[in-house]
Amino acid sequence: MHGKGEDSKYDFTDRVIAATGQTAHPRLKQIMPRLLCHLHDFAREVDLTVEEWMAGVEMINEAGRMSTDKRNETQLICDILGLESLVNEITSELLLRADGGNHATTPSTILGPFYRANAPVLANGSSIISASAQNSTWYHKAVPLRAHISGHVLSASTHKAISNAVVDVWVAGPDGLYEQQDPEQPDMNLRGRFRTDENGRYEMYALRPTAYPIPFDGPAGRLLKLLDRHPYRPAHIHFVVTADGHRALTTQVFDCEDKYTTDDAVFAAKEELLVQFKERKDDDKAKWELTYNFLLYPDHLVVAGGGGPGRNGVGNKITLLDTSDATQLTEVTELELSPNEDNVMSLVVVGLQKDKPTTTTVLAGVNSSPEDINKGQNKHLRALTISQPGKSAKTGGVKISEVARDALFVHKDKDTYQRILRLSPPHEGLTSSPRLGAAATGLSKHPQIALFDVPSTNSPRWKTRGRLDPRVEAMDLDVIQTGPDTYQLAYCDDHDVFTVEVSKAEISEPRCVYTIEPDEGEDVKASFKSLRYLTTGFLVTVVNNPKSRGVALHGLRLPKNDDENARLAIRAKLPSSVSKATSLAVRNLSPVALPSDKQGEAQFVIAVAGNDSSISLYTLEHKSAFDSDILSDLAPFQVLKSVHASSITNLAISTFAPPEGSKKSSSELCVKLASVSVGCSTIVHNIPIKQHVGKSASTSTDKLPKPIRYVVALKSRGESPALVITLISVVFLILILTGQVLLEAKDIGEPILGARRFLPTSWTVPLRKVPKVIEPVTEQKTIENLLSDVNAHHSQQMVIKHDDLGVIGPDGLPALHVDIHDEETHGPATSWENLEKKDQDLWKQRLKKSGHWMEDMGESIFKGVLFGEIGGAIGNIVGEAL
Repeated sequence: MHGKGEDSKYDFTDRVIAATGQTAHPRLKQIMPRLLCHLHDFAREVDLTVEEWMAGVEMINEAGRMSTDKRNETQLICDILGLESLVNEITSELLLRADGGNHATTPSTILGPFYRANAPVLANGSSIISASAQNSTWYHKAVPLRAHISGHVLSASTHKAISNAVVDVWVAGPDGLYEQQDPEQPDMNLRGRFRTDENGRYEMYALRPTAYPIPFDGPAGRLLKLLDRHPYRPAHIHFVVTADGHRALTTQVFDCEDKYTTDDAVFAAKEELLVQFKERKDDDKAKWELTYNFLLYPDHLVVAGGGGPGRNGVGNKITLLDTSDATQLTEVTELELSPNEDNVMSLVVVGLQKDKPTTTTVLAGVNSSPEDINKGQNKHLRALTISQPGKSAKTGGVKISEVARDALFVHKDKDTYQRILRLSPPHEGLTSSPRLGAAATGLSKHPQIALFDVPSTNSPRWKTRGRLDPRVEAMDLDVIQTGPDTYQLAYCDDHDVFTVEVSKAEISEPRCVYTIEPDEGEDVKASFKSLRYLTTGFLVTVVNNPKSRGVALHGLRLPKNDDENARLAIRAKLPSSVSKATSLAVRNLSPVALPSDKQGEAQFVIAVAGNDSSISLYTLEHKSAFDSDILSDLAPFQVLKSVHASSITNLAISTFAPPEGSKKSSSELCVKLASVSVGCSTIVHNIPIKQHVGKSASTSTDKLPKPIRYVVALKSRGESPALVITLISVVFLILILTGQVLLEAKDIGEPILGARRFLPTSWTVPLRKVPKVIEPVTEQKTIENLLSDVNAHHSQQMVIKHDDLGVIGPDGLPALHVDIHDEETHGPATSWENLEKKDQDLWKQRLKKSGHWMEDMGESIFKGVLFGEIGGAIGNIVGEAL
């Protein structure tokens, strides 16, 4: 209990704390009890009266009314109370002192209440004094204070220059007023942003600062008067410095000749930030000059590899790399592992330890030596720390050390190793819950997945939660936190995806939620290679098609109920040059603060490594519509070809924390894509990020701000219309050609292709009736007429034969010739009765077609008539014509 005793009427603090609901924000549940205790104890200790309480409330109300984007009165109150400086020191310990002090970064300090975003971008060597201000009376007071300021932006760990860094600067005028306070100054006067050149140098003309009192027209000034404190800030210049691969620096530099540097009204001045202005000669633009370098804390990358046990000449190492230089990676330190043990097969960075902000915890999968494994002792999970001793240490430099090792798997297979290691992502608003880790076996006769907790303090300890015994080994797995104390594990084998629910009380049995089915007409299934959580409701998977016929990305909607299965929500094919995928990495550019928070509109960066050493980069949109979440616009934005000389084994994308408010320029943001290969090579690419202001869902009467999120600055390419256009064009051309062939076949229109002569006769029957031309025709004579025309004696035999000259009649048959038979002239002839049956049939067909004979005439008309040859060449002609 708190307060003045159990019988005190003031004693209800515990009741207020207990009134907090179960669904309150976890961070609030952590902070509010302490805040309530301190507030209630304060009120009790000073016997706070109602009048005093209401005066404090009115002060807060007035500060809120006065605060705008040009002046933050509430922040100014925090400044004079020293609260902002205290928070800055705490943050500095957690973020900027991770370098250990051996390569000290420039100290940070408060942002202040007069910062404005989007200051004008100026060329190096320009002045932040606006041209429109140079004709005012204000400018004459500024002339004696004009100063030339220059220096370099350097990486703190290597002291190498950082090109293209942005130096955002602002300073008060000679009267101690910032431009938004002074009506004589033009908008954005004494503000500017400068980019460093290829040597990391910046240069500008500004003013030597002067001391000034904080504004007295608000509650902050009145509070100082009530406290009998002076209101003066020492002469200072504000800077915000940002650069790719480095943490942003917010700081101030203070004129060492100012008397208030040891008595700053807002407690922001630091001895390390004191500077000396010197007189500048031979420069009409400035009387003073200052040279000052900024040292930024770099981002680091942890990599590991080696040749495993044995004397193969390739050592086993864990290496820390400085990624601040976009042109090269610099080794900061490394840990040489035992040559008798395996190389590092899996690796995960836990993060900075909360009780030791200069130390980072790393977990790794490393098999013990063959001798230990033969004894049944394989302590494959290692905990390591990356730390740097302070200035008082006898030895300097960043160090990597192993602090613990143990076994997670219970089976003693000699070939088993820890192939996969994953850790649930941290949440900004959830600092008390442990993170869930998962490790999976490789080459084991008894596949296992081990689950363990990592403390929220990120200390190098863990606590085993349990184990799963899948039917076959997991091809890949991932873990996500779904609530304050609940998690979900997803893993896949070749053809199935399983999920497992994990809580304090139990670990559920694996449930198959999705199975790959063969494509239509196929008897072989595609196979899963990798999977990652996008949100608690979606997975993204990499699928290798059978027979090395390409790779696809599949977005899966996870089921909400036990009687449902996952469904394919979106898919995309990788370039045809990639026949198999080797690794996958995913990063959310708008992560939620808590597992229970609803994921709004967000963009994901997806990287897939191919067996051709390429990296295919995609963006994927997560959207909400009608209270439903959907995936859309899975589109490529870059393909990095031949990244390594050998196969890529792993990919990683750096974490991304969206800038708060508008304090950082989104034009300088990026995420880093790291890749490692079989050949132990490491390459880092920068992916630029920009701010995206979405369409407001509010109505015209709403005053809600438009939602702001972050997206890849490179334009994604949707499905190319070229293929569709090409297919339509080909189909159209085929239709045109087909139509022309048909027209020519039916003898319609002018022949262009000349196709008619190549087509079968049956195709060339006209579709339209050809007008008949009436011509005089002679009456066709029958066989009887032909015979009677010959003036023959009854004793003379007549012969019917084909013309010897081979003349073809209009019916396509050889012309008939009837005459008195002369064997020397006409050759041999045969009576009808002596003709073979086939020749008789052929003659009847021939005479019938030419109209000389009909069935009802009978065969008796042929008696006594000789018939010439109808075989041989003549027979062929007749046969073709018939």
